[in-house]
Amino acid sequence: MTTPANLLRWLTSNKFELSSRRFFLGYFGFSLTMITLVFCISARNERSLHLEGITNDLGATARSIEILGRLELPMRGKPFIDTVPFYCARMPFPPYFLRDLDKISDGRFLLLHALKVYLLLLPLWLGAWLLYKRAKHRQLILLVCLMLPFLIPDFLYLVVTLQIEEAYFYSFLILALALVLCSPAIKGSSAWLSMVAFALSIDLIYLSKSSMRLTCAVLTVAWVITDKSIARRIVVCLLFLLAPLGWALHCDTVSGRFTFGSSFDGFNLHKGNYAQFLDRYPPADGGYMDKWDYSINPYHQFSSEWAYNDYHMALAKQFILYHPKIDAIAFLRKFDVFFLDLRDIGSGHRSDLLSKVDPVSMLLFRLTLWSALLWSILNLFIKRHRAASLLFLCVALSIAAPYLAGFALTHQAFTLIFPSAMMLGYFYSAGEDDLTQTR
Repeated sequence: MTTPANLLRWLTSNKFELSSRRFFLGYFGFSLTMITLVFCISARNERSLHLEGITNDLGATARSIEILGRLELPMRGKPFIDTVPFYCARMPFPPYFLRDLDKISDGRFLLLHALKVYLLLLPLWLGAWLLYKRAKHRQLILLVCLMLPFLIPDFLYLVVTLQIEEAYFYSFLILALALVLCSPAIKGSSAWLSMVAFALSIDLIYLSKSSMRLTCAVLTVAWVITDKSIARRIVVCLLFLLAPLGWALHCDTVSGRFTFGSSFDGFNLHKGNYAQFLDRYPPADGGYMDKWDYSINPYHQFSSEWAYNDYHMALAKQFILYHPKIDAIAFLRKFDVFFLDLRDIGSGHRSDLLSKVDPVSMLLFRLTLWSALLWSILNLFIKRHRAASLLFLCVALSIAAPYLAGFALTHQAFTLIFPSAMMLGYFYSAGEDDLTQTR
């Protein structure tokens, strides 16, 4: 007779551990089905679309790479900067990735979209598999936690959209975090292979969005601390530095400035630190911050992209220095939008179906995020999984920091959905050992 007590004993038995390996295939099938369903819904009207139709300048930059053979953000029709070439405004991975997919798909936009969605799911599935294999017990509970993001429409939107930069590095963030969490259990030649995969993931995160460089540094420091091999420590640091140095050399070559950031950094900081900001932020439901861009830059001509960057950077810093009270109020609003608000603020490009379930989706997203953050904070006091908890808190804060300094929109926090669920599963299934275990 099956009783709750017998079921619990089976779930924690070695027999379950052996037989449960097949459950990962179920997880794979479930996630694939959910993504395919949302992809089909979002792609219904895409047959007539083309590469330039991808907004946020991603499609236009990818097309300029095809036509001009170089990374250049077109500024046609943008007052005061339409005659200035912007070579360092967009990080290279998303536009180059889209350019290559456009070549492979021979201009068929639906195929390009499908390739983007499913190729970028591969690092996610690899990260989930690593956590599943590492789990000491409660593998089924771990898989349930990893299934949770695929029931949250906001995460499904992140996976299938082409419009935001977060949609191009979310899976590499997941893989990098999973590799750090699993690193104590990976030994021998597999440790070197995992180190290369980690460094590649970190580089692609950075090359997708320059504001993620703090997160990349946090994850790299965590890897160096957990890996006791001096050789691997040195190699992973060198591999990590390849992307920033390569980008800085590119910027120096094409624009004359050696920098690890982008020429939009100053404007993005100014966009969240000026006199009228509190009157305009957060934007109304369905609204955008972009409509105020021209008012931030009234009638000022620029000679280069770095003159544009420096102008806005100086004004933003000046405002922060001389208006600390206004900036403190703005900071609290940004914190609320990123971590607390149940409204989806500043996210467009969503299908009608996803918009209808948005309140439920936001509630599930926030509950998952809050649970992971609170559990991590609690672990610091009860001294269980302290290293993993501290890592997750540092990752979450490092992702949020640039947006709290500039301006925060809800979709920027979507990259935390899967890592939050992953940490909940990790705390359940990892046993007593933590990242402090040597290898």
